[in-house]
Amino acid sequence: GRDLWIVMELSSTERLLNRGEISVQAYSALSYGARMLNWACWTYGWFEPDYQIVDSKGNYTVMNDYFSSVNAEIANFSDEYMGYTAVDTFAIGNDNAYVSNAHAVTLNGGIQNVFCDLALSDNGSGLVGYFEKSDGSSYGLMVTNATDIYGSQGSNVLTFRVPFAKSVYATVDGVKTELTANENGYYSVSIPNCGGSFITVTRDEAAFFRAEVARGT
Repeated sequence: GRDLWIVMELSSTERLLNRGEISVQAYSALSYGARMLNWACWTYGWFEPDYQIVDSKGNYTVMNDYFSSVNAEIANFSDEYMGYTAVDTFAIGNDNAYVSNAHAVTLNGGIQNVFCDLALSDNGSGLVGYFEKSDGSSYGLMVTNATDIYGSQGSNVLTFRVPFAKSVYATVDGVKTELTANENGYYSVSIPNCGGSFITVTRDEAAFFRAEVARGT
């Protein structure tokens, strides 16, 4: 299929958007496998002139700082992200208005026998994009925290299992960290409101295959 290109909104009729309202648009697009992100609009005159990136006097508004910050955050994992192909997108957690309007299928437990028992804490809401490398060597999740899309402080914890995992990494706020499972085999990552996390895993494919064969006999 063709690449998904997204143009996101940096205009308002009532006020300047905050960083969270900009960030959640970008991460949501990535959860759907977007390959190019752009922002609208770059000149005054669309909607209310002073509630955009450039005001009616030609000065950059604070939204320029916000979207530049979001761009820089995403750029930290963009090369890795572009090495994966989007397979599907799901809704996770509470079905709030934002997630409902995304029309994603509600996730029920796991994805492709790779990611199992996914859950978002504290009645959170989110979007989860599932990705694979073409050679089957690695799998990914692009998770958007859409619990509060208006930029309020706070976070929710995503928990999941990866049977036969060899490595699990999560990038949050542009910083990549290796995750370690707890005694019950669960990984966890805290994702801020309106933010996201790109999670990548490798697993012992031979051990997984043997387990699948044993389960089928």
